[in-house]
Amino acid sequence: NNPITVAAQAPPLSPNVVPKESAQPKPKRRGGPGGLNKLCGVSPELQVIVGQPAMPRTEIVKQLWAYIKKNNLQDPSNKRKIICNDELRVVFETDCTDMFKMNKLLAKHIIALEPTKKPAPKK
Repeated sequence: NNPITVAAQAPPLSPNVVPKESAQPKPKRRGGPGGLNKLCGVSPELQVIVGQPAMPRTEIVKQLWAYIKKNNLQDPSNKRKIICNDELRVVFETDCTDMFKMNKLLAKHIIALEPTKKPAPKK
């Protein structure tokens, strides 16, 4: 009783199999920041907190969290809850919110800037 090794069970590789070469790599799209890094306008109420009239949405959220932590606005017993001070109350229109509702409430204060490319006219 000879145990058969796994290598002996594998089918032999044929010498004519050549790995497929991928198609020509597409040139990288050049057109400035897009997607997550796309610049968005910031409402005057939110500018009080983040300090700039236009910035990417990711950066707005980052600045907002920095503000919340700097001013100690998280509920100590539940860090997901945000206790609004006067500036945040103007933005969120509530005394208390949580981190999951925050992005929805932020949407009113983030304005999409005009797209640089105009859509092609329909034929």
